[in-house]
Amino acid sequence: MNSSTYQGLKVGLLGMAVVFAVLIILYLSIVFLGRVIRRPREPKQDQAGGKPQPAEVMPGEERRDDALVAAIAAAVAQCMETPARVIRITRVSRPCPQWAAQGRLDIMNARLSAVERKG
Repeated sequence: MNSSTYQGLKVGLLGMAVVFAVLIILYLSIVFLGRVIRRPREPKQDQAGGKPQPAEVMPGEERRDDALVAAIAAAVAQCMETPARVIRITRVSRPCPQWAAQGRLDIMNARLSAVERKG
């Protein structure tokens, strides 16, 4: 091999080394920023330094009552002329990405259309 081939290999290897070094630096900076931004928050405590205060119900908000949920589901089913079906609803603690919400919506629509075809 001649000297231009060796020089080309050197330049190629040097270029790949620089790219990998920059990628590693980017990765480490993203991990560092992720840890800095998402620090766990400590719960608020009393003035006396005791246990954390329980969450208070805001005016206009009420705690969920299973009997109330069943009654609302029955009323909706009666208005829509479909059989009543109560599904346990759990609260999502953090917002989900748009693609995840769309996927859930697609699954629910598929299930509803399957139920409508049966009934």
